[in-house]
Amino acid sequence: MERERATATGETIAPSSKSNVAVTLAVALMVVAGLNVAALFYLRAFPRNRTYWLVEQKWRKLETLSEPVDWVFLGDSSGNQGVRSDVWSAALNGSSANFCTVADMLALGDAWMLERYVERHGPPKGGAVIVHAYDMWHRPVSDGMRGQLLARVPLPWGFWERLTPPVSLGARDMVSLLASKHLPLYSQNTTLANILLGADWLHPPHFQLDASGYMAHPDANPEAVQKDAEVHLQFVRKHTFKPSAPNLAALLRIRELAEKKRFHVYLATSPLFADLAHDLPWRRYFVKVRKQLEQSAAGSPFLHFVLKIPVTFRADELENVDHATHESAAAYTQALANSIKAELAARESLGRRKGAADSALPLVF
Repeated sequence: MERERATATGETIAPSSKSNVAVTLAVALMVVAGLNVAALFYLRAFPRNRTYWLVEQKWRKLETLSEPVDWVFLGDSSGNQGVRSDVWSAALNGSSANFCTVADMLALGDAWMLERYVERHGPPKGGAVIVHAYDMWHRPVSDGMRGQLLARVPLPWGFWERLTPPVSLGARDMVSLLASKHLPLYSQNTTLANILLGADWLHPPHFQLDASGYMAHPDANPEAVQKDAEVHLQFVRKHTFKPSAPNLAALLRIRELAEKKRFHVYLATSPLFADLAHDLPWRRYFVKVRKQLEQSAAGSPFLHFVLKIPVTFRADELENVDHATHESAAAYTQALANSIKAELAARESLGRRKGAADSALPLVF
């Protein structure tokens, strides 16, 4: 019979039979599984990652929407914090829902959400408004989107291949996606480590959307805006704009959907820190972004590019270079509404002129 033996460290090692090793491994796996389940429940009850939470909540809002709205807002976090339903309603009337998520979902997220909305509720009577920061349009499908963000979308497995445009995921992506959905010890290890090391684990951040889906941010952060601006200025000096293939495919899908279902979609620029708009390299980069959006909308009676000149704000009116505070969001929303009203007026004027010209044509039998 094998006896326990002591080591130089003072630890006592039990007999290493197959059954003992199996029991030890089973207990270890049970402990890890229990910790993983606990982490899963904790993070669902007290989310710490605003990006993950935002993607999931906006998709859940879309999927549980009980009745149609007049206006649908899509895009990234600049629209999430930038478009206020109360200001919009006063300017253009009608109900609205804000489904804006994050930039790394690309325009693919807009196309997918618009497709799902139209399938369930038909085209929005007023239209769909898509707000994106200028630095979204060059982005490819990232590993983060494949592995983490798609895991937050509450749709049946494989939705990324059924919606248009589809996204192909490899075996490694599938494993990462599964881990992101079910193994927070792996996928949110940094968040969990910060919780354990911090003193505020019982007081997590509180994320909140209003009834329309808009997220108000009351406080400006001038220091963060300046630091963020430096990153953007370095980026535009090192890169030449080229739209990514997924974004171009998504724009084409949005245009096809709008023209097939005969409803209007408006592409718009995001709020912007004024210092960027005054920087020459940034302006050169942005002009190319603007030309691409103009080209994508050209010739379509239903896809329009509005607010072509960004609405700018001071550092003390923003959270970062394209995230407005609650007060600044009112000004941005009003400017966005005004640009769409101008588009509507121009379209009505063109229709009247066309009608007058048609009525002046001689009747031919």
